[in-house]
Amino acid sequence: MRMREGVTTTLRIFAPYGVRATYFATGYNFLAGNTERRQFIGNPTYAWANTENRWTSNRWTETPWFAPDPYGTNATHPEWYFADLVPLLKAADQDIQSHTFSHFYGGFVTAADWRSDLATWAEVAAPHDVPPATVLAFPWSSSGGMSDASWQALADAGIATVTRTSKQSQFNLFPRGTHERVLEPHCRPLPGHAAILACPDFYLTPTSLDWAIEQIDYTIEQGGLIDIWAHTEEVITPQQQAAWQRVVHYAATNPAVWVAPLHEQTTWQRAVAEVQVLHVQGAQGSEPLIVALPNGACLAGVALRLPFAPQQVAFWSDGGLPTQQVLTVDYRLEDNVLIFEHPICEPLEVHAWLRT
Repeated sequence: MRMREGVTTTLRIFAPYGVRATYFATGYNFLAGNTERRQFIGNPTYAWANTENRWTSNRWTETPWFAPDPYGTNATHPEWYFADLVPLLKAADQDIQSHTFSHFYGGFVTAADWRSDLATWAEVAAPHDVPPATVLAFPWSSSGGMSDASWQALADAGIATVTRTSKQSQFNLFPRGTHERVLEPHCRPLPGHAAILACPDFYLTPTSLDWAIEQIDYTIEQGGLIDIWAHTEEVITPQQQAAWQRVVHYAATNPAVWVAPLHEQTTWQRAVAEVQVLHVQGAQGSEPLIVALPNGACLAGVALRLPFAPQQVAFWSDGGLPTQQVLTVDYRLEDNVLIFEHPICEPLEVHAWLRT
């Protein structure tokens, strides 16, 4: 029941600020029950879930992973099934992404396990009109030991962003300093699988509250990104709620901070990386500076800082001659900064002249 209370509590904290976040769901979060006794993913046992790998017992080497399923409904066992919470999240325009179906240890399972898990997650999410996940948060930060084949299974399934990655020294992508500060708070291409962005995270607790504020300030200085998170079942104590209220207020009221689901943030990062300067103006300013903007899935808040204050601006479709067309685009100029008034939902070229 703590998880249920945590979901409604965080929604209540976010609402006054219009904050949209990412809720990472496991498979049973989408179920209204399991009276038909479905055996998901073959209800496996896992030889790796043993005391040598720091499990508290060897139970799961012999007991099927989903054996505790009471085969009830969210009315009889609301602590097991959470389908009734999905409409609440969607109504609040929150993003729902994958925490795996099974909540297994990512570095110990096989590529086949990953393929089955991601496919089953998509299967149970689909009836709620939740699309297949593009973002994955690792249970237990368990990316350490992932094989190349497992990473490829993620990419093949459409996972484009990962977070909560391993903190083990040999696998750690984001070294930390004092107060758990992520020293390089930027999403970075995953080594060997550059199509996947790995993003840094910061675990918020009442103890780490002041450190979280420090991390936000440092991330602003670095022009970076940080995924601040906690388990929903933790956000039920007055202390944890106060921590989240302070962090949400601090971030959401700071004009230097963009608070958004991780999928949208990494979509933006990819789109910015694809911006191209196609032609630099001539010495006399009679030739235009041409900047190509990619299709960024309706990116809002786009601004271009140009090397001069333009006297003339035109917009063209990004189709290449002779199919290019002149477009009407709402914008404003503030000296040498061109600001789009509406989201950019299709590729286009910006032509800017110093002289008319």
